[in-house]
Amino acid sequence: MLKALVISAALVLALAGCSDDSSEGADPTAQSAAEVLKSEIPEITELVTINEDNDSNNLIGRPNGYVAATVVYDSRVSCEAEDLGVDCGATIEEWPSRRAAQERSEYIQSLLSGSSMLGSEWNTVRGHLLLRVSGSMKPSDADRYEDVFTSAELASEVEDEDDAETTPTATGSVAEPAEAEDFGIESGFTTGTDSIGTRHTSAGARLTNPNSDLAAYDVQVLFNLIGQNGDVIDTATETVPYVGPSEVVPVAPTQIGFDLKAKPTDLQVKVIAEFSEDKGPESAAVLQMEGAEVIKGEYGNELSGRVTNTTDVVTEWSSWSCIFLNGKKVVGGSSSGISDPIPPGTMVQFDDSLSIDDLLPKKVECRVLADLS
Repeated sequence: MLKALVISAALVLALAGCSDDSSEGADPTAQSAAEVLKSEIPEITELVTINEDNDSNNLIGRPNGYVAATVVYDSRVSCEAEDLGVDCGATIEEWPSRRAAQERSEYIQSLLSGSSMLGSEWNTVRGHLLLRVSGSMKPSDADRYEDVFTSAELASEVEDEDDAETTPTATGSVAEPAEAEDFGIESGFTTGTDSIGTRHTSAGARLTNPNSDLAAYDVQVLFNLIGQNGDVIDTATETVPYVGPSEVVPVAPTQIGFDLKAKPTDLQVKVIAEFSEDKGPESAAVLQMEGAEVIKGEYGNELSGRVTNTTDVVTEWSSWSCIFLNGKKVVGGSSSGISDPIPPGTMVQFDDSLSIDDLLPKKVECRVLADLS
């Protein structure tokens, strides 16, 4: 079962007959991306290009398969000589579209979450590329892979080559505008019961706007908790007023999965968004967040942090949304509001009680918006 689905509408100008989201412009290939990784990470010892003869997945060039792939050998992990895959360090798969790469990542994670015997891996989607890093790597080493893979330098070599080969456009011709790409979604949840048997659930999602020149307004995020028989057993919807170009934002429902009789087994996240020219957050402002963490309080776990009003007006109502992570995996989230007015340049402390005793994430990501309307 897929852990995240995306529904997105693009409000961009498009010429008749434009293609689907498989167009990626000057995005790097699996091989060129692997070469950049090798130049930046000294522990990478070898790159092997996947072809139809050595592809252990039997996906290359086939229907619903990737179009290219490269295996990255890293000296910090070991694999059997006959193995040719992520266990050797990492692989980069090149798919026909970003959607296909995202669905592949979600499919892999759904399989791995269902059985510890299958191991683990970190997945990162960039355009139509999927980076898969072995779970045998240290989290800090996997972070380095992601940092290089998502950096601007990854595409610079390809862009330079394209510029050198480009011929002048004929007078009067019009270049096709790029089609907006769908949001990337990472999501997760944690559920548990308290001392009197009441079930509580914490859910969250990280949304990535892959468009470098388009913003999304009034983004609707639907959270569905799925039961053991595949049915939706609880639903919550959150609205994100603004997501800027290339921005990554956390979003979490205010409440979901409270006092359920059945234990949820999966989380489904759907996003409905419209992309358009970036005009800024308009009626809202992003405030500064510091020191967000989950700590053990006197009466249970608490989410705490500090918010600074970076605007030049008093904010009467601010809303915050946080997600919780263990390593790169989203394990929950929380959202609420700060009703007290915050003068310009003033910092305030906020705290929120968490009802799940076992939820002590290693990292918290938050975003605070002030309503300026």
